[in-house]
Formats: sequence, C-alpha cells, structure tokens
Amino acid sequence: MKTNLNHILILSTLSASLYATNGDNLIGLGAKSRAMGGTGTAHYNGSESATSNPALIVQGKGTHITFGGTYFSPDVEVKTAGTQGGSNDLTATSDAKHNVIPFITFTTNLDNGFTVGGSMFGSAGMGTDWRSGNGAIGNPSVGDMGLYSMRSNLLLLKFSVPVAYGQDNWSVGVAPVLM
Repeated sequence: MKTNLNHILILSTLSASLYATNGDNLIGLGAKSRAMGGTGTAHYNGSESATSNPALIVQGKGTHITFGGTYFSPDVEVKTAGTQGGSNDLTATSDAKHNVIPFITFTTNLDNGFTVGGSMFGSAGMGTDWRSGNGAIGNPSVGDMGLYSMRSNLLLLKFSVPVAYGQDNWSVGVAPVLM
C-alpha cells in the first residue's frame, strides 16, 4: 500500500510539469461535432457528417448546406536564454490573436438511394505575427532570437466528395479527401 501511495505522489508531482495538447488539430469538424466534444462518427449531424462518416449522409432528406468556422485564439510566446551568462534573455509574444478555420458542406439525395455531396474544411491552423515585437527580436546578433519581423499563417484545408448509398437500416459511404 505504501508503494502505491509513493507512486501516486511521484506521478502527481510530475503531472504538474507535463503538458498535453491536441496541438493545432481540431477536435471534431463542424460546429455540432465540436460542441459535442468531437463526436460525429456515429451520430448524424446533417451535411457535416460528410467530413467524419460519409455513410451517415443518406439519413438526410433533400438538400443540406452547412457552413461555419472555428475561432481559434492561441497564446504564442517564444523565449531564449541568450548567451554570455544570460545577459541577452528575450521573450516575445505573437500579435496573431485571431484565426478562423472554415468549413462548408453540401449534400443532396438522389432518387435511387444514393446521396452525393461536397465539403471543404479546415482540419488545423494557426498563425504567428512577430512584426511589432521587441527591437532586439529582429536583430540576429549573438543571443537575439532573429525573428526578422515575420508573420505566418497555416491552414490545412481539405476537400472531399462524399458518395453514399443506403436503405432503411444500413448505409455505406466513401469520401476521397484531397489536401
């Protein structure tokens, strides 16, 4: 029992210094899926299902169009210990505070049991902006970060064309993805 308690104490002290993140990948694609913590593989969410499980799009009747975006606001900071005994320590915070990752999906039922559609969705994205930072940040001298007043913006955008066929209690679908 004492050994288990020791292990728990060690793990609890280590966990305070460990960081886990999903990075810049989204948990779920589409507003409904994200609102439910990334579900959507087995739950019909309208035309949004074209991005996670194309077999579900046969459940919709008629034509569906869904569009939206995910607002992403990361806090990005860079630090350097510099050289020469720490005399050139620098910290800079990115000015890029606002990123929108878009999605739009479209599905329509055909009269023969088939459903087709199209989707464009961002699966990840983030940007940084170092243009208005500390004057030393753009100076690549010894110990400085040398960020050169750069700005970057990454958006991983995917396109798919889902096709599904289904009857009363079963369906099958495929959605080739082009990045």
